[in-house]
Amino acid sequence: MSLPDPMARKYKGEAYGFGFHPGSDEYKVVRIVEYESVVYNYNLDKFEPSLDQSVEVFTLGGDDWKPKRKNPFWLRMQPCEASVNGALHWFAQAKLFYAQIIVGFDLLDEVFRQIPIPHWSLNESNSILMVLGGCLSVVVYSGNYLDIWLMKEYGVKESWTKEITIRPDILMDGNYRPLCILKNGKILLEYANRQLLSYDPETKNYKKIKIDKLPGEFQEISHIESIISAL
Repeated sequence: MSLPDPMARKYKGEAYGFGFHPGSDEYKVVRIVEYESVVYNYNLDKFEPSLDQSVEVFTLGGDDWKPKRKNPFWLRMQPCEASVNGALHWFAQAKLFYAQIIVGFDLLDEVFRQIPIPHWSLNESNSILMVLGGCLSVVVYSGNYLDIWLMKEYGVKESWTKEITIRPDILMDGNYRPLCILKNGKILLEYANRQLLSYDPETKNYKKIKIDKLPGEFQEISHIESIISAL
């Protein structure tokens, strides 16, 4: 029986992030590529599959991807939805232990840094990382509620605040996600890629938002308008 080639790598998938850093006045794309290879486990005396990730950066106006060789974290393979303070953010695991953490990739010096997490055990399987109200945010889903945590002072652990809790009577039957906090304090929610909802944290009521000629299913993107100077 032939042994697996420990040098062979199998492509598993990739994820992207896009952001801007005002210090460099540059827009950058970050690409995470995940591979599976086979390594020998000396403790168990057998070959086992092992995952590996590579990180590359492309600067708009440049001509090639630049590899980043030092990444001490395993990143969640999902598109980045949390670009704030000149950094892209993902859920991750440190390679030396298995606790769930948050990491930020600074778009100026192109280095990963661990971000303090709230004062509770972070479970990335029922959480999403995003930007709400201009703050790095964690949205936590449970069987009967949704909690929205905001990091009101970036990088300060004590500034994590559970801002809003949404109870099941206004969550319909699941498959919902917050999009943004409106100027009037209400929460814009998307339900099942088919419906937009407005939720009022004070009255705890919601209403459906009707948009003419909106397709039966759609994908929404929250953005902040900016001015891009001509190249």
